[in-house]
Amino acid sequence: MAKTMKMGNWHQPTQDEDDYYEEDDLEHYSDEEEKQEELLGQKAESKSIIVKVKKVQCGVNDELSMKIDNDVELRWLMIHYSDKVGDVSMNQYNTKFMFNGARVRETDTPL
Repeated sequence: MAKTMKMGNWHQPTQDEDDYYEEDDLEHYSDEEEKQEELLGQKAESKSIIVKVKKVQCGVNDELSMKIDNDVELRWLMIHYSDKVGDVSMNQYNTKFMFNGARVRETDTPL
């Protein structure tokens, strides 16, 4: 018979408990839990996306790709882009960031 824990004290399971919880069922359940945890881990890893920022100014088209997480505010992308480009006159405050014709705010996220 398997030992079970009840409110911090060990006790022998009753016949009904022993019949209800068979070891094979418990092992199968733990395998299912592990599979679900693996799937959740894969989903957590796939939360990052690649964002392409395109600079359109006076006929010059420059493009920069950055990998960010889905839940990160775009403020960090704006700051990073401004630093990468290195133009002294350009910073995240005097530059418009647009997506499909709509202005992107600093607090927006890719979701």
